Amino acid sequence: MNCKTERETWGSPDRRVLYFIICLLGMIGAIIFSRTVSSYAVTEDDDDKTEFGLLMPAQETAETTIANIFKNDTILGVNRWAARDEEFLCIVTDGRKFFSGRWLPSRHLRFYKKAGDKLILEYEYETMDRLTSLYSMEEPGGRLLTVWSDGNVHHIVAFAVVEKTLKVVLMAGSQALPEIVDLDNDGVAEILIWGRSVEVGTRAEGNIRSVINENRNFKWQVAFIYKWNDNSYTLVKIVPWLSRLNALQKTSP
Repeated sequence: MNCKTERETWGSPDRRVLYFIICLLGMIGAIIFSRTVSSYAVTEDDDDKTEFGLLMPAQETAETTIANIFKNDTILGVNRWAARDEEFLCIVTDGRKFFSGRWLPSRHLRFYKKAGDKLILEYEYETMDRLTSLYSMEEPGGRLLTVWSDGNVHHIVAFAVVEKTLKVVLMAGSQALPEIVDLDNDGVAEILIWGRSVEVGTRAEGNIRSVINENRNFKWQVAFIYKWNDNSYTLVKIVPWLSRLNALQKTSP
């Protein structure tokens, strides 16, 4: 009986070449993937990074008008934002970016200041996500709350002017939209991020467990409560989902 051991089989020249090619392709794929994921997060200042995009000051001072922006760009959203002593006109545009030999989606949230009938670009946030919502929280030192989507998860990114500089002050992800509620009645709204548990039941077809036909049951479980502290949003409580609206003790107005 002619039997080959596993070592002898994988030691054959043809198998060694095949194994080398597989490893090489895996390394190339990993390099391309890592470069693609980090394409919007390469900066020397860690404060400008988010997991979902990149905030940066305007590279050069240039004047434009609303008419020119609407003429030259695809507009996804417009919002006026009063932030402390600053006031911005926030405009989201759609486009593409060439990176690693291919075109990638590129959305730009641009923060303009008004100068007469002109607009001057001050900051720009760039992401591959799709815009879901752009909301100005009109309260003392109001923040700009934005919600984006990558097709499966909502990315919640909040902006604020801190020490005269625009900053990302909240970054979170959820498969549901956030809630904005003043839980403690102090005039400043908290942001509630929804969390959930996943119970997965997989059907068996014969002796093969089907992943494609799996049944997923989702159950809302917790709420992450973020409170503004004049510099950023801080996670102050994680509470059961059903009791979230009573999570912070309310005080008299």
